[in-house]
Formats: sequence, C-alpha cells, structure tokens
Amino acid sequence: MYNRILQYQKERVEKEKITGATLRNFVKAIKLFCEMSDIPIQWNKITRGLPKIRRHSNDRAPTIEEIQQLCEYPDRWIKGIVYTMASLGIRLGSWDYLLWNEIKPIERQGKIVATKIIVYAGDNEEYFSFITPEAYYELEKWMKYRQESHEEIHENYFKKLTYQIIFLVYDIEL
Repeated sequence: MYNRILQYQKERVEKEKITGATLRNFVKAIKLFCEMSDIPIQWNKITRGLPKIRRHSNDRAPTIEEIQQLCEYPDRWIKGIVYTMASLGIRLGSWDYLLWNEIKPIERQGKIVATKIIVYAGDNEEYFSFITPEAYYELEKWMKYRQESHEEIHENYFKKLTYQIIFLVYDIEL
C-alpha cells in the first residue's frame, strides 16, 4: 500500500505538482506511521529512489516594474508595506513580529537617512536591519492616518496586516 502512495506522489513530482521536498515530507509521515505500527520496512531502499531535493528556493527580488505596479493599488497602506518589504527583504510572515515601537528613524543633520528596524522582535531569530527613509515615511503616514481615524495603535499593530497582504497578493476579496 505505501508503495502505491509513494509512486503516486513521485508521479506528482514528475508532473511538477509538488516538489521533491514535499514528497520527502510524505515519506516522513508514512515512516512514522509504520514505526508506530511496528511495520518493518526497508527505508534505505525506498528513499534511494526518491527524487533529489533542491536545497534553495527560486525566490527572486521583484523588478522595479512589479514594485511600481503594486504601489498603484488604491489602498493607503500598500506603499509602506511594499517599500518596507523591498528595502528590508523580509518575508510575509515577518510582519507578525514587527513592532511599531521597534522602528527607529536615524537622523543626520535633521534629516532621516535610514530607519533601524528589529525583525522577529522577542524571538530567538531576532535581528536588526534598516529600511529606506521612503519606506519609513510611508509607514509613518499610514500610522498617522490610523491614529487620526481614532484607531487604537498597539505594539504589535502590524500583525493583522499579514492577512491583508495575503488577500492582496492572491487577489482575494476582503
């Protein structure tokens, strides 16, 4: 039975419906099931026949045209998000950990030249980086607008933006 499941999943890899890494995750689940059920299987033989997995992703930086197109979206917050993600290089899930009070502009001669931002604040993966002044100005404009709209701005305000970004990227109606 497990052979049929693995063969089916291997065919999905060949058709590029799933990746080799996903197939290996299926194997891990089947292996755990068999071990817990005391079903002896020669895993060395099975895993040798699995496709190789790629150790890197196909991520790429967006083009200037793609960034411009995103910034044309008619929502006030989109420029701040796009500029921040482009200048900081963060992934979507990072917004859950961004804290407004951890975004600190750096001034030189009365002008903001960069902004220090802590990513994954409070997590063991925490690190700091910098965003452009343009990104900071757009975030600040958004935050001022929200405050003027009498919205309560709390420390982890950006967390809810993650879901709005997902809806935008995947063109899902809110």
